[in-house]
Amino acid sequence: QQYDPSTKTYSLTLHQSLPSQQSEDVTSSLPLPIPVTIGLLHRTTGQEILPSTVLKFTEKEQTFTFQNIEMSPVLSILRDFSAPVQVISSPPESMTGDEELIFLMAHDTDSFNKWDAGNRYYTRLILSLAEGSESIDQCVVPESFIEAIRIILQSAGNEKVDQSLTAYALQLPDLTTLLNQMKKIDIDRLVAARKAVKKAVAERLQAELMKVYEATGAKEGAVYEFSPQEVGRRRLHSTCLDFLSSVDSGRIAAKLAKKQFDSANCMTDKLSSLACLVSCSGRLGLELGCVQDKEEALSKFYTDAGSNALVVNKWFAIQAMADYDGVLDDVKRLKTHPDFTISNPNRARSLISTFCGNLAHFHSPDGQGYRFLTDSVLEIDRVNPQVAARMVSSFAQWKKFDVIRAELMRLELEKILAAESLSSDTFEVVNRCLKK
Repeated sequence: QQYDPSTKTYSLTLHQSLPSQQSEDVTSSLPLPIPVTIGLLHRTTGQEILPSTVLKFTEKEQTFTFQNIEMSPVLSILRDFSAPVQVISSPPESMTGDEELIFLMAHDTDSFNKWDAGNRYYTRLILSLAEGSESIDQCVVPESFIEAIRIILQSAGNEKVDQSLTAYALQLPDLTTLLNQMKKIDIDRLVAARKAVKKAVAERLQAELMKVYEATGAKEGAVYEFSPQEVGRRRLHSTCLDFLSSVDSGRIAAKLAKKQFDSANCMTDKLSSLACLVSCSGRLGLELGCVQDKEEALSKFYTDAGSNALVVNKWFAIQAMADYDGVLDDVKRLKTHPDFTISNPNRARSLISTFCGNLAHFHSPDGQGYRFLTDSVLEIDRVNPQVAARMVSSFAQWKKFDVIRAELMRLELEKILAAESLSSDTFEVVNRCLKK
């Protein structure tokens, strides 16, 4: 990027290349025609200097020049995800890469780029904490980032703003996404870093989150409606509740979740409130009568589900994904529930696979989560080898973990491999995991 203040000219040079592992025949096909949609933003106000414009990028290297640009702008590139490419760019003069992402998160008028900028900054911040050596408890979230999130929350009341996209722009990347970007996985620091960032944001913006949560709640007596606007409202409502669960150890969110669950007129509101209530109650225990509220809500949800297998699967999954110490004990108890049938693939996945995706607890340092998966895989392998084989993939990245966890997972893989009458499906996946 270059800006000449004397001529008020902005130039953007694009270069295209393919990763070295791509085959030679593909590389020889360069250059490819790539539609690149860009916009230019005022670096102070965030207003558009140049609205969305499609550049026809057809050369290996190509420069595009724009006239009458009053000041050095901030580039918003690949708007609406105009091409399936990865962009590697340098920030504008006087801005660091982090500052550029925060600016775009706060001001970009393109919803995809707003989300992408926030997601990339969240990722940088969390991974820098997880891969660093300093105390995570002392983490400081930049004020500029807090202000960017505040701007997003304040825009939620604008009728022209898609509340679904607002919700997505607020959400942190999940643990699986973050984990896959680490060369060496320190799951304890990763989990702690993500929680610390989420808590810091929630505590600094508690008033704003509560305001949006209340504004997006269903009106009393409202009839369920399926429309983009209502879907967005519910999604934003659930996102704010999720953030509030990080404040005051979840005490505030537990009360809100119970009230939301009792008044919910649709599955979306029931699921988000129940998930919040189960996790918060598990952490708070007998405090505030949370255990009773949780048990009553779970009982009502299960009763209302009746014979609807898909809804019952949700009931199992919510409990398997809960975040509190001792969740594995509850998962083991659920495995003996009359409605749990391990030979039913969807039911097995709803409990066992979901728990394996609950990374903070599946990767408990005592190895209990690993042993639970091994026992479940061997049991399922006798009736459904394909499902068992897919479950083994939870061990696939074992070599990237710390020495203790890696050895625990390796031993479990060896145990599965040594089992009598092991299916060829499961044998193949286990063998591949061990050889990686």
